[in-house]
Amino acid sequence: MNKKQTIKKTIAMLMGVALAMGATGCNFLPTDSEADLKQTVAKVDITDRLDNSAEVAEVTKYISKEITKRELVSSFLSTGYTYVESYGYTYEATFNMLLDSLVNREILIQYAIAYYLQNNEELTAQGCTAYIEQQIAEADEKTAQLLKDNKSVLALKYFLTENGKNNEEYDKVVYAL
Repeated sequence: MNKKQTIKKTIAMLMGVALAMGATGCNFLPTDSEADLKQTVAKVDITDRLDNSAEVAEVTKYISKEITKRELVSSFLSTGYTYVESYGYTYEATFNMLLDSLVNREILIQYAIAYYLQNNEELTAQGCTAYIEQQIAEADEKTAQLLKDNKSVLALKYFLTENGKNNEEYDKVVYAL
């Protein structure tokens, strides 16, 4: 009987400590949310499957080949929760579907760049690099730093605007976003 009482008291005391720690917001198990969201969940690189792989690799170095957990969570928050709440998908199925969608998007971007480089004589890897450097040089200091950190925007703009000549398509894409 005494042994049972001791076990009950110990369990009650442990539960009390756990509840107190939870109620006070104690970081018993600290996490680094920024580092967690920067984790790579998928990598996409199709350059080894292309005839013009060296030229494509030159351009795609500016474009992210990695899909981070932040992108996946952002995608879930914008559309994925609808699949869970309205259509009854499981979280696992939803995240797998969203990850497939993000991977397909990256593959499509890389194939589109390869297509442009192969079929358009005006658009080249060297031209893309020169365009990026020119845009950064022409921007004010604050914008230049932002563009340096996000060169993929300029690389995609180079192809969407056909070397800066046709901004109509680019403006439609930006408006749609």
